[in-house]
Amino acid sequence: MNVRKIVGLAIFLGLGLGACGSSEEKAQLEVLVFADWDGDGVRNAALEGGLQYTEVAVNEQAPVQTPTGGKVTLRLKAGRHVVRISKLLPRFEAISSTELAIDLKKKETRIVEFGLRPEVPTTNHAFKVVLHGDSITAGFTQNEDFSYSVDGYDLRLKDLLLTSQGRVAMTNRAVPGTKSPCGSNLMPSRLTGDVGILTCSCVPPGSPANIPEHPDTWDKEPFGPPGYVVVLYGTNDTNDPGSCINHQCERVFRGCETIGQLESMLDDIEAGGAIPILGTLTPGYKECKPEWNVNYNNSVVALNAEIRALAEERGLLLADFWKAFESDLTPGAEVLISDIHEYIMDNGKRRCGPGLHPSREGYQVMAEVVHRVITGQPSPYEKRLPKAMPMEEARQAYLDYLEQTDYDPRDDMPGFMLSPPTSP
Repeated sequence: MNVRKIVGLAIFLGLGLGACGSSEEKAQLEVLVFADWDGDGVRNAALEGGLQYTEVAVNEQAPVQTPTGGKVTLRLKAGRHVVRISKLLPRFEAISSTELAIDLKKKETRIVEFGLRPEVPTTNHAFKVVLHGDSITAGFTQNEDFSYSVDGYDLRLKDLLLTSQGRVAMTNRAVPGTKSPCGSNLMPSRLTGDVGILTCSCVPPGSPANIPEHPDTWDKEPFGPPGYVVVLYGTNDTNDPGSCINHQCERVFRGCETIGQLESMLDDIEAGGAIPILGTLTPGYKECKPEWNVNYNNSVVALNAEIRALAEERGLLLADFWKAFESDLTPGAEVLISDIHEYIMDNGKRRCGPGLHPSREGYQVMAEVVHRVITGQPSPYEKRLPKAMPMEEARQAYLDYLEQTDYDPRDDMPGFMLSPPTSP
């Protein structure tokens, strides 16, 4: 393009803008979508910030997504305009109307506020998120020196929600080493804020039962019922499927019944007025046991298929951690799982790592998955699902593998992981 053509284009554009009317004559409309956590219809500026990821539309114009802070600023001609919230966050509801007609005058600045809140009773702390699960939810991760730290996805998720929603209370009530029957027994305490009692299904065989859980997993302020409960159970059921302690304190071969226990937890959550978020299991990976990788992950794929079906049947929010860990957009299990290497135990024996606990990168991915679920952002982690074996068939194949190789995956667990609820 020569100079003459560039100048001509500028003149043409200038004439076009002038024909639309001076921007100085337009009115300014500021639309604030805020989190009305207490549901009273009035914004408490100190506690109720703007909501990101909702969408605002004016008249028939294309919707605009609310940025951090929840405010959209629009320049409009004087006259009557219809403003509406065209997209709410999942499981949120409007405190009053989602649509408002307003009359704007030239050069006027008008502020309009819409309050939204999760669909939970006002007796629940709508901004509170409880995490419920085993050592993966607790945040165990292996360091380069083979020691373990607690550095999970809870605080990472909290940071993301603080940015997008302005307020969050994060309570991690995971008990390491537990299976789903324990999760089912403890669920009522996760909803009331009570100290959980570790029943026989929560402690290793022969250990004292009916004792209070460790203070690390007690409720945190504000005490009481949450807005959300994220449930991730099934890893220990799958990795050690030979036996399980049921609610009657009986040791039952293949007795975990993971889906049934998850259904019980979901029933309790919904009865308590909170919003459940159900998680799929992350894959397992041991650098030094490729056969285990295949057999264990076949069981994970089978159980995850049932978890997805359960979420769809009940219309639940689903945090598909497996898809994210297996996605082409993430670096793979070799990076996202921390304890994949061979290590030497205190007695000098060489062992493979458990191959289950995410790395810090893995926990960041998990936080992003849950954040996208809560805020309704589309997941970038689409992955073609492998064909799942029937659960019983996959579990039997895994048991056959363990028996044929005389391998007990519990032997690869550091001692502190087998004695919940002690922290590392």
